[in-house]
Amino acid sequence: MTDASAEQSRVQNPRYLVTKAVWPPPSTSAIQSGVQLPITTVTQADDQTMTEDDTEVELNVSIKYPSLHPLLAEDASPLKYDLKYEPSNSIPLSISHKYRTSPAQKIPTRSLEIVSKDFPWQINIISDEEVTCGDIWQALYLALQEPIRDSEWGLMIMLEGGARRAIIVDAEKKRFEQDPLDERSPKRIDFLGDKTFFGGLERDDDFSQMRHLPYSFRETETWVVKLIGP
Repeated sequence: MTDASAEQSRVQNPRYLVTKAVWPPPSTSAIQSGVQLPITTVTQADDQTMTEDDTEVELNVSIKYPSLHPLLAEDASPLKYDLKYEPSNSIPLSISHKYRTSPAQKIPTRSLEIVSKDFPWQINIISDEEVTCGDIWQALYLALQEPIRDSEWGLMIMLEGGARRAIIVDAEKKRFEQDPLDERSPKRIDFLGDKTFFGGLERDDDFSQMRHLPYSFRETETWVVKLIGP
């Protein structure tokens, strides 16, 4: 990604703060690649059944994380989608259109943090209102589309005896073969190899504490995103 395109990406998406880079907030109607979508108010019944038109989608409340939306919880979400692609292209429309504006948590929050055991970056989501499912889907996609920096590459080539370098190079090659118009340079998503599918959010306080920079102050709740293979 060139400096100009990177700057354009930031200007178009000011809502997200990803590894200290401020990402712009898309409006609710523009969160799906600028496509104008109707804003739908979604309510959850006592039996945890949500409906869309005449199609009924049953979501089971998470046993481990009942405060988290069922579509996001690792132990409850039926959603499995590839983070390599825009959420509007990889998440079924019946889900993305209906639940993208649904609150991510029962208790509304304007910010939350996402880390992972599968990548080294930290994603901070800051919303003008409350964080929604769509905010999380979009923030994950945008964060992993960032190019790998030279300093990061210098560390990565030494990981796992050089095996991680081979994984990144192979993933970048496959990505370019699938889309020759894409940029021919390693991106964060390539760091994951084939493990690019959303597997839900989970809590691991011990890992989160270890993951945070020593003596850094945290005000937001931290969730760990689980990534899985195809």
